[in-house]
Amino acid sequence: MFTEKRRQALEAQFGKIPTQRYDEEDLRGIRAYFDYRREREPDVFCLDETTWYDLAMDDLFERVSNTAGAAGEQVLYYWLRCPADTPEEFRRRQDLIHRSERDPVLRLDLQELLSRPGKKGVARSLEAFAPSRHSSGRLALALGLVFGLLASGLSLFFTWTALPLFVAFLLVNPLYHIAMLRRLEKNLPAANYAAALAAVYQKIRRRAGDALKEALGPYEQAGRRVRRLSRLGTASLASGNEVVQLFNSLLLLDLVLYEWLKVELGRFRDELFAIHECVGRIDAAIAVASYRRSAETWCEPSLCFDAGEPARLEADGLVHPLLRRPVPNTLVLDGPLLLTGSNASGKSTLSKAAALCAVMAQAIATAPCVAYTAAAFHVYTSIALMDDLLAGESYFITELKAFRRILAAVERGERVFCVIDEVLRGTNTVERIAASSTLLQHLAAPPTLCVAATHDIELCTLLAEDYTMAHFEEVLTGGAVTFDYRLRPGPACTRNAIRLLEYLGFSPALTREAEQRAERYLTQGHW
Repeated sequence: MFTEKRRQALEAQFGKIPTQRYDEEDLRGIRAYFDYRREREPDVFCLDETTWYDLAMDDLFERVSNTAGAAGEQVLYYWLRCPADTPEEFRRRQDLIHRSERDPVLRLDLQELLSRPGKKGVARSLEAFAPSRHSSGRLALALGLVFGLLASGLSLFFTWTALPLFVAFLLVNPLYHIAMLRRLEKNLPAANYAAALAAVYQKIRRRAGDALKEALGPYEQAGRRVRRLSRLGTASLASGNEVVQLFNSLLLLDLVLYEWLKVELGRFRDELFAIHECVGRIDAAIAVASYRRSAETWCEPSLCFDAGEPARLEADGLVHPLLRRPVPNTLVLDGPLLLTGSNASGKSTLSKAAALCAVMAQAIATAPCVAYTAAAFHVYTSIALMDDLLAGESYFITELKAFRRILAAVERGERVFCVIDEVLRGTNTVERIAASSTLLQHLAAPPTLCVAATHDIELCTLLAEDYTMAHFEEVLTGGAVTFDYRLRPGPACTRNAIRLLEYLGFSPALTREAEQRAERYLTQGHW
């Protein structure tokens, strides 16, 4: 009955917007898998902290994460953080997503199995793979205490001289159990989770071995090695029965089982890590399939991973995936693009949507647009920067460091897609225009593809030969500003910021003087 209710709940939730919300502690636990793999695979490209923060990727993860278990949450986070960098990895993710869409019966069976280990204790689940935590010393000590109690108790049938030793063990064993109980409660969920994960893998292999043959194939050897571990079950002997609790504290049953399980986890930590990845990939793919059903706008991307192909991005009907009523725009980039327009007109939203589209296309084979064709990129952004007060760094220094990491990626030969909002706004106008135009020119050469948004109309002239221009417009009606959020070709040509002065009650003379100064600068090149 419980299984049937769980299946009904899983089926009802599939294709719906996830309702689960993650706090900072949850996200720290979920990203532990990414951090662990990052240490083991330092050469794999991943979104850096600046890009992740700029694009609100935690919010995107929460939007997509309709997962059944902790392994799925962690692998989905890893996918979003480390977009596929090879056609082989891209196809592996894509094929699993397709399987989840095409076979709803199998998908529901898998969801029910994947939900069994649960999501609790995810923050510590990766400790099951840590090699420094699996010595057998405590198992030997626990077994020694149990053996001492039993041996001294049996000795009483032959000699009363064993009584003091027996009494000592009667006191020591419960005290040791109490002393270790906090450690047991802290670490037991991680050990039990790993064992349950091994059992789930075996059930998935039996249920869907043929249908998921290609997905399970790379993990077959690891699965065989952890087969015995999957039969151990959990180490929890919690019971409300006082007699059972008494025997448990005297014979240290839960401690012995836990230490034995921990030693087994240590022996097979690499295999368990592989099984965690396998199970998590299946769960993450199902979550992406659910996202596709719930999203109003998405498509299968067409990606080129060939390093020799030119940098190009074409997104038809592009929308921001986190907005409720987004306005679609078509973006065609054969080279760098400079966006102009007033505040709140749509520059930043389109820039972020383009970067998110590139990330999602490679990460989860799902692009938030009607059609998407592009090269495979390493995505970098410089958008929502702030002063680093603790490090004693100004906003301008933070900007320069953000720019430097993008240029470093270009110098390493990466095919970069970068989005930059308001270049070097942390300094004076003369130096800002001089430095930002120079920096943007360095990002104009293939295979880099740059989208830069600016209020500095001077950049349109200085970068006219290097950048394509596009802009957003606003309309002033009755003192109100309205936007249609439609991308238009060419630089912004309106000066509504000055016109708004009059609408808000400033004197006509002041407005005319501002207009004349702006016109003089545009025609003569000086104030």
